[in-house]
Amino acid sequence: MAKVGDVFKPSDLVPHSGIYLVTHDPNHDRPHEVTCIVGKKFPPCNGCEHPRFKLVRAAKHIEADEYFG
Repeated sequence: MAKVGDVFKPSDLVPHSGIYLVTHDPNHDRPHEVTCIVGKKFPPCNGCEHPRFKLVRAAKHIEADEYFG
């Protein structure tokens, strides 16, 4: 299981649904947060070669919740 602060790159599998901080090449864009879903791949960026995804807060996807899935 991923821990808060773990960093991933494009094509890695998302280990845990949650909020990730994306950092880009500084000439392209500022860091920002995105939601990623477990089992999908982290995507490449259309504007730079170096995005990285750092887990900020893990969360259970609603489809994996016993009351909603």
